[in-house]
Amino acid sequence: QSSTFGFTVVALIVVFGPLIAERVRLPGLMGLLLGGALIGPNMFNVLPSFESLDSVGSLGVLYIIFLAGLQLDIDSCMRYRKISAGFGLLTAFILLALGVGVWGKVSGRPLVPIHSSPPSGQRRTHLLRMVLQTPGPSSE
Repeated sequence: QSSTFGFTVVALIVVFGPLIAERVRLPGLMGLLLGGALIGPNMFNVLPSFESLDSVGSLGVLYIIFLAGLQLDIDSCMRYRKISAGFGLLTAFILLALGVGVWGKVSGRPLVPIHSSPPSGQRRTHLLRMVLQTPGPSSE
């Protein structure tokens, strides 16, 4: 199977997915998502894996983000800006804490590897040198 077949299948889903979804009273975007899920590697694995398909998938994600931005109401965002900002910061902090915790457990490195306090002009270089000199899990 060639990449032409893959692009043909993707084009058919882009054209007919929203139409079929709207016939069953779902948003057109759901047709695109369900069509992509059905032909993807986790369901029926219809498409061969080729490099251009990954690019099309990335464009699809950007399209979904663009549509979400079009549906965003700026007035309600401004009305609830304190709540929105607090929720965004809380979410970012939780994800950061989880990421640092998982990284610390997986790598086995200390989370704060500061052994001395260098002069302020050399702080970044000192930290970078410490990170590069610390042996990672692949050097064992």
